[in-house]
Amino acid sequence: RALGRGALLVLYTDGITEARSPDKQQLGAEAIEHAIRIHAPAGAQAIADACMDAALSHSHARLSDDALAIVLRRH
Repeated sequence: RALGRGALLVLYTDGITEARSPDKQQLGAEAIEHAIRIHAPAGAQAIADACMDAALSHSHARLSDDALAIVLRRH
């Protein structure tokens, strides 16, 4: 499928949404969706960084799975 002008595609592994806090609570997709909305105006790199930062912050920098975020924006 072609991305239209201004379209945004965000791909991330489950290691991000399943990042666990010290009390074993998962971060969840809602937190990532929030990060995307907040950082979208700043660009693709800011969104990818925000996704990773959310997972690392939530897990106190102790990720137990792979974590990857890829963001594409068509201008």
